[in-house]
Amino acid sequence: MLRLLHLRSVHLVRCLLQSLNTAWRFVEVVTGKLLSQQPEGAGTVAAVKVVQGIVTIQQHLTASRQRKQLSSPSFWQVHVKQQLLPALMTLASAYLAAHSPAPGERQVRVATALATRVCANPGCLNLRGCSEGRLRSRRCSGCGVARYCSRECQVADFEVHGKVCQQLGAEAGTVQQR
Repeated sequence: MLRLLHLRSVHLVRCLLQSLNTAWRFVEVVTGKLLSQQPEGAGTVAAVKVVQGIVTIQQHLTASRQRKQLSSPSFWQVHVKQQLLPALMTLASAYLAAHSPAPGERQVRVATALATRVCANPGCLNLRGCSEGRLRSRRCSGCGVARYCSRECQVADFEVHGKVCQQLGAEAGTVQQR
């Protein structure tokens, strides 16, 4: 019985160490991706130094020291949770700020995607199966891109679609001159 408990505890410890190793490899991959983007923004220089310092120290440890480090609760609490994760969040926030589309551009992307649907109203509940042929005559008269299954759907979607209508038509080259 004791031998069985001992074997189970050894197996459990091995599984735990393997999980910690996998978690650390994931942290290294995320860190590598963020550092390769070299985001610029408030606090990124300090964040890069923190990240590089922790990762470099861990990479230079021998395999046995690395296992010992990864199994240490203080490593995960102090180095990872209190230092590494906030630094990675700073880098990720800077990257997203630099690469996120402007709100207006985001609306145009959504409107473009919705225009490929049979009815461009995202709230359309018409399940009668509108035909493509029937909808050709129900295009938005402003942009000529968005299609609607009914006048009610076009009116319901106008508040959102109206904000990007002209820009959507300009991108498609179909803006109606008024």
